[in-house]
Amino acid sequence: MLNREAYPPQIKIEELLRIGSFRRTYEHKRDDLPSLSEYDLALANYAVKDDWSNQEVADLIIAFRRRFGNEKDLKKALRPDYIPRVLAKVRHGDMLGLLPFEFKVEQYGVQEPKFTIVIKGGESINMGGISEFLSPKQAYQRLLVAKYRLSPKAFKLWPKIAAELSLIAEVVPTLTRSEVVGQWVRDMVSHFTTVIDLNKPNSLQDAFSGNRDFGTTDVVVDRRGVLYLNLSGSAHAMLNAHIRLGQGTTMMSIAAELAGMGFRKLPKVSVYVNGKRKQINIWVSPEEFISPDFVEEIGKDKEELEEMAKEKLLSEEAESIKNRAIRKAGEEMKDEIPF
Repeated sequence: MLNREAYPPQIKIEELLRIGSFRRTYEHKRDDLPSLSEYDLALANYAVKDDWSNQEVADLIIAFRRRFGNEKDLKKALRPDYIPRVLAKVRHGDMLGLLPFEFKVEQYGVQEPKFTIVIKGGESINMGGISEFLSPKQAYQRLLVAKYRLSPKAFKLWPKIAAELSLIAEVVPTLTRSEVVGQWVRDMVSHFTTVIDLNKPNSLQDAFSGNRDFGTTDVVVDRRGVLYLNLSGSAHAMLNAHIRLGQGTTMMSIAAELAGMGFRKLPKVSVYVNGKRKQINIWVSPEEFISPDFVEEIGKDKEELEEMAKEKLLSEEAESIKNRAIRKAGEEMKDEIPF
């Protein structure tokens, strides 16, 4: 836990202050350490050798930065990834520095824990239970699905990296499968939604067909807040589900959870994809499953994008007309030259 008001354990700090080099470090009086980050490493080294826990080391670094740094320096210590990286470097030679992203780790459950790596920016990668989490092959595949690639060195050291990650994981309340599927649905809505007007003929088929007015999509919402999900081998949906719910997730298992959330399956819908007719499975939510305010916001974003596309098209057309006129004028002038 990272608390901006944290203090190191009083008895342990008094013991270490008997060591002259630690006292100079703790009082920010060493000329050989030009940055607070190097002070953090030095302090952590002393504390780890004295058998301090990870939490106690974190409290020491936060208190030190609060005392000798500014607000920006303190915020760095409060980042979910910073102190874990310091601790990993001190305990294991900076193994966590081999990971190709900034992150935090979440642990769901205690007796049979499951782990999720949350990338800076909010993307979540389901790493499975303990055996899957410790497996270099499993970790490599799960990270690769999310478009992150482990280096050969990180792959080789993965069991040690995973063990360290498990020590710094934040234990969060366990979610039910339905709650996790609900998170997946919300994530899909945030990234891939098209808004339709059911008063227009064939608007649903057109949206899933990917005609020039809509573009191909897997998630559609109408003005009533009703959500339509295409579960027919959707590439976006499966990639997102694998990241959020785990590599072994199937559309059948998702459909069962959707039914429990009040979704119903439409009869097969006929659409055109890449010029070919195909039948797709669409699941429909209850009304106002998506809030009207959010639907309106999505619609505004879509209108802005369409307007930008029109402006770009008009600009390109005007530029083309201008260039043709210049070329024509040049050719006419050339014809008038007598030699």
